[in-house]
Parts: sequence; C-alpha cells; structure tokens
Amino acid sequence: MVKRPLISADSHIVEARTYGEPAASSLKDQAPVFPEAGGGRALQAHAGGWDPPRAGEEMAADGVSGEVLYPSCRMNLFGLQDAALQEASFGPTTTGS
Repeated sequence: MVKRPLISADSHIVEARTYGEPAASSLKDQAPVFPEAGGGRALQAHAGGWDPPRAGEEMAADGVSGEVLYPSCRMNLFGLQDAALQEASFGPTTTGS
C-alpha cells in the first residue's frame, strides 16, 4: 500500500499582531486591533496556530504533510469599505531604491 501525503486544505493561522498596521498616520486611528498571539482564545488553543515552528511539530504529530493557510483575525479586512484602509491594513508596501 502506497502512503499518500495528507494535506490540510483549510487551516488557519493567527497573524502577527504588528503585521499590517497602516503606515499612513492619517489611518492609524482607524487601524484594526487584533489580539496578542497566545492570548488563550479558542482559536489560539494550540501554539501551532500562531507559532510557525510549533505548527510544524503539530503537523508532524498529526501526520499532515502540508497545509493551505488562511487568515483568522484579518479575514474581516476583506469587508472593509475604505479601500485605502484595507490596502494599508494588509501590510506595508515597499519601493525599490
């Protein structure tokens, strides 16, 4: 019998709190606020949900070979009506020098 890889196609990760804070000072007062990683909430019950090295350990323990990751807290950002705030909230942009 051939052992096939097990892929989780609907895994979620709790994003880093500091990722995606709007850089523009005009948007800072509107910036979404997210919980600290490891805050003990239901979606953070396992450290692998927010700590990448622990995620690998948990995947190995469960026999999972790979995951497709989706955001948790930032999923609501897709519904923001203010396009500038939405773009800024998804992360900083960089320009070449």
